[in-house]
Amino acid sequence: MIRTLLIILIVMACFGIAQSQIVQKQDSVSTKPLSNVLYSDGREFIDCIALRIHEATHPDGSSLVSAGIVVGTTASLFIADQSIHSFAERSHSPLNDNILTAAENYGATGNAFLLSGSIYGTGLLFGSLGIRKTGTMLLESLFWTGVVTTMIKATFGRSRPYMNEGNVQFHGIQFSDKYWSFPSGHSAVAFTLSSVLSNRIHTSAASIGLYSLAGMTALARVYHNEHWFSDVFLSAVIGTSIGTAVAADKEVQSTLSSFHPYLLPNGFGFTLEF
Repeated sequence: MIRTLLIILIVMACFGIAQSQIVQKQDSVSTKPLSNVLYSDGREFIDCIALRIHEATHPDGSSLVSAGIVVGTTASLFIADQSIHSFAERSHSPLNDNILTAAENYGATGNAFLLSGSIYGTGLLFGSLGIRKTGTMLLESLFWTGVVTTMIKATFGRSRPYMNEGNVQFHGIQFSDKYWSFPSGHSAVAFTLSSVLSNRIHTSAASIGLYSLAGMTALARVYHNEHWFSDVFLSAVIGTSIGTAVAADKEVQSTLSSFHPYLLPNGFGFTLEF
């Protein structure tokens, strides 16, 4: 079941991305040797890591305001955590179990990297720059989502709901999974995937389907007593923010890479391709 779902997602994502790129006339076939392509993508990945570190250590005013709003909203949701947890416990049924267990797999880290790697590999195999670039966007986004969520989890040490310690038990620095409730890794991964793929496929139907699947993943984590609602809310913000930022930055880099300077007898000129 899980393998079938992954295959369907890979095919749909690659087809949607290819169709989107063809319509926009942005897709191209790579004629570089495979070693050169891999080296170029690896260097770009490292450069992007350096860029993210710089951005994180030099936030602007709007970023700080946005972060404050997210923190305030997350904290306010603590009030609703217990009631939502109780509602989820009362909602258990065989049908809900099957649906939400399947949806939960979308946010599993291993499945996410398999999906991303498969999309990247498909781009390499068929020489599609658009599909390959989507794979690198997914991999970079997942890397940063993992870094951010792991740091927060280990720093705050919030007890998971199944520990029966209440929703306001924070133990500080912890490395045990039972104290890694805040935020939800599955939910963050799911929203990371959906935000990047939505940006790349760029159709309303795909966006609705992808974000609905991510939302069901978050719901599943609450339903299965692994997280509080405030955990998955913060995760949705983290995943969407990272995925959207990486996709947008890669598009800008792609545009800038089409700048071609050349020499003239009396100076220089350049061409821009969009």
